Amino acid sequence: MKNSGKLTADNLTITNGEEDGMYIQNSADVSLKNMTINTHSGYPISMGFSITENLEAGGHDFSGNDNDFVRIIKSDSRSENTIYNINVPYFFTSEVFDITERLDVEAGTEIQFAENAGWGVFDNGV
Repeated sequence: MKNSGKLTADNLTITNGEEDGMYIQNSADVSLKNMTINTHSGYPISMGFSITENLEAGGHDFSGNDNDFVRIIKSDSRSENTIYNINVPYFFTSEVFDITERLDVEAGTEIQFAENAGWGVFDNGV
């Protein structure tokens, strides 16, 4: 999903796909609740960093894919954002992600970084 696409999904199941279950760029307007995404050859979801808060906590099952991570693709967090605890880790790809506004990480959230990846905190980033 890209270029200002809109999606609201609650209690949706996506299975048996090639590559990623969902691919969501930063310009998309999404709200995801109680999602099950499994049996994909890639990641359950690849999404931009700035829209991780649209992946609301609780009720998700993203296990059973070849890569059981929510893959975070290159983008910066330039507005307040929250990373919620879900049943798989978040995986940040091989680049530095800039944080320029407040970022909250919910307790118990697992975050992993590829080699040479990380967070750069600038300006009003906390």
